[in-house]
Amino acid sequence: MKALAADPAQRYQTVEAFQHDLERFARGLSQLPQRAFKAGEPIVSEGEAGDAAYVILDGQCVATRLVAGQPQELRRLNKGELFGEAAVFTGQPRSATVTAVTDTLVGIVDQAALKEEMERTSFMSLAIRTVASTFLDLDRQLAAQKQQSHVIELTLRQLVSSGSGRTAWKPLLAALVRSSGATEAEVSSWVLGAKGFALEGESLVLRD
Repeated sequence: MKALAADPAQRYQTVEAFQHDLERFARGLSQLPQRAFKAGEPIVSEGEAGDAAYVILDGQCVATRLVAGQPQELRRLNKGELFGEAAVFTGQPRSATVTAVTDTLVGIVDQAALKEEMERTSFMSLAIRTVASTFLDLDRQLAAQKQQSHVIELTLRQLVSSGSGRTAWKPLLAALVRSSGATEAEVSSWVLGAKGFALEGESLVLRD
């Protein structure tokens, strides 16, 4: 309305001034719905559906993921950073939990607002969805590799601690499944496919 004012003196006097206000509005995080979280309170949880993204307006958060049943820190998030958008773009469950480290204020960017921005051009929409999907695929691969490393480490420890380099396979397999959260087929594939382990009858053996 300022740009359309009838009195020229009330309008923007330079293109730069108009541009400044437009850019400030486009970045206007203060216009987003806001929510406060106490330190230690989860903002989003791994595995849940994503219907909004969040911008940290004040405070600090930490992103974690469960690896072998234990939370593993991925990174710290600070003021001005965005999180939770990948799940919204792809429609897949959230890949991590984000928890407030300090008392934190976030701006909420709902699914409708994100999609509106994305659909301004079909190319940008495609590009964003592709990047988000690629990120989640790589993220899952990394999580699987860490889970596999955990299983191999536990197997090696068990065989070394046995003193003979040999242990009953079935009980060990059951223990590895419980500890890692992986399926029996996945654990079997990881262990029996690794160099240095061999199945002899009912026993798993540590080779030289």
